[in-house]
Amino acid sequence: MIVIVSEFGTFIHQRSERMVVLNRRSGEEENEYPFVDMEGVLILNRGITLTTDLIFELQKRSINMTFIDKKSDAHLSFDNRGAVNDPALIKSQVYASESSRGCEIARAIIMCKLKNQAAILKFFMKNNSERMPETISRPVRSSIEKIESFAEAAAGLEGGDVEKFKSALFLVEAHAAQRYFRAISRILPEEVGFNGRVQRTPVDQFNMALNYCYGILKGVVSNYLDKYGISKYIGMLHSHAADRISFTFDVMEEFRQATCDLALISFFRNGGRIVVEKGKIELESRRKLASIFFSRLNSVFKYNGGETNMAEIIESKIAEIRGLILGEGPHRPFVLKW
Repeated sequence: MIVIVSEFGTFIHQRSERMVVLNRRSGEEENEYPFVDMEGVLILNRGITLTTDLIFELQKRSINMTFIDKKSDAHLSFDNRGAVNDPALIKSQVYASESSRGCEIARAIIMCKLKNQAAILKFFMKNNSERMPETISRPVRSSIEKIESFAEAAAGLEGGDVEKFKSALFLVEAHAAQRYFRAISRILPEEVGFNGRVQRTPVDQFNMALNYCYGILKGVVSNYLDKYGISKYIGMLHSHAADRISFTFDVMEEFRQATCDLALISFFRNGGRIVVEKGKIELESRRKLASIFFSRLNSVFKYNGGETNMAEIIESKIAEIRGLILGEGPHRPFVLKW
């Protein structure tokens, strides 16, 4: 369970084995959350007070606290340092990042991302075929074919020089992303004003919503990486640096479409909108987006003969990646199927 706190003036503290959320305006305790059930805390607003006792307890129990501001930047101020950092794992991660092992991890992630992009477009084609005119469906089908061909191109890239291999992967991913978001611009209603992906200072609602939900996903992925003792900073695809959570960005690529894109495209296609004030997402809209994200993250569906949810899948795939870094087993990326 990830606890969301968004009310200005809220006071959060520890009471025995629970985290207590207090509404200072009313003086009433809103909720109590057992630490044993918590996987993280998500703070969506300013003016929220917490005690050092709570911070120490969260750290001791390996529970991350993530701050998301109005522009969707995730500030992981209280990292999960309680997680066990296995020296052999860190050494293997450094080795992998500079060798063919890291190249294969990066290839698997990018191929998964491209297959999921194609699957998202197929989903909306399948479920809206009667309402989608040929002027829209034809270019969307073309984009699906091109993205699938880019996935094949990624599969066929030859190893050798690690940096050249990563550059080639990035180039394939960039071409696919261009076709993917161009197709989404056709699927979304015109009044949404989405004309392509903009990461920095977007002005349309869909890009802002994507950035915001990607920020939440960044916190979720970082939390699970910490849990398994994997460094967030040693990337396989994105170059690593001391102040950049490169491997978080790597792993996120596998889950963006399943956790964020699908839910947000559906939200905007069904008439949903957010409120933006002075270039920032208004609080109630941030709550709405967080609710959309976590509803998708925790919704139960059938997978591999059983029932699961996206949170469990993300954790299981990160556990597989840990094994792959150590050279102990394969990683079977999560690919959407319709």
